[in-house]
Amino acid sequence: MKPLTSKSLKFGIFFTLLAILAIIFIAILESNHTKRVSAYLSHTNDVLFQSEQVISTAGKAKIVLRDYMLGGDRQQLQLLDKTNEAIFISVKKLQTLTAGNPSQQVRIDSLNQYLHKNIEMANRIIAIRQKRGLAAAATAMKNSNYYAALAQLVIRQIEEQENILLAAQKDASQRSDKRLDIILLALIGVVLVLTIIIVQNIRLNPPIFSNSEKEKTRKQEEIAHLSKLVEQINDAIFSTDKNLIIKSWNKAAEKLYGYTKGKPLAGGRVN
Repeated sequence: MKPLTSKSLKFGIFFTLLAILAIIFIAILESNHTKRVSAYLSHTNDVLFQSEQVISTAGKAKIVLRDYMLGGDRQQLQLLDKTNEAIFISVKKLQTLTAGNPSQQVRIDSLNQYLHKNIEMANRIIAIRQKRGLAAAATAMKNSNYYAALAQLVIRQIEEQENILLAAQKDASQRSDKRLDIILLALIGVVLVLTIIIVQNIRLNPPIFSNSEKEKTRKQEEIAHLSKLVEQINDAIFSTDKNLIIKSWNKAAEKLYGYTKGKPLAGGRVN
């Protein structure tokens, strides 16, 4: 493997870290996608549950009305009122859950109208039962399913719309997740390749990271060697600055001129 330069390795490490950050970012995006889909699924399930509650409670109201028709027990009328209240509680929840969907709001408005009409029809049947007896009320009840059927039809439309929206959301999320997965796998591949290259170069070429220290040590050793040579030379050697001011001298200069390191020769001028 051809050794990488220190600069190339630094770039490699930088891009590796950048790719890791991108992986973390994409992982967060995928997590948020999953949370959004889960929230949408939960929302749809709530809508479907409340829809079924309306149908179920309306069916219960019909049974209570029939029981009253047969027995004439006024306690059944109290139960019927409570059952009708429960229907509109579920409708209100439906309205709240679909507040952001105008088309669903229109359907729920229609549902409210049909349910009120159905209750009005039930009240007329009750009045007939009280005034004209069971036979007349039974005849009237045969024609009382019109608004109940319309209400059930609207409920099915609401459920169908929610399922369509959920399917579209899932499809869009799956396509987005696939794109993110491809990018994520590519970035992981890049990180692995760069990591392998960097590790191999560090293992095979450790001096790349210690060049500056080694160069510094080499220069210090070179200076020490030169200093030793200067001290061993028999000729007097002085070092001066650009103004010819003496800065240092060797042992030969000490012997020749009699100035030792402790005497104030340094700072004198070469004439």
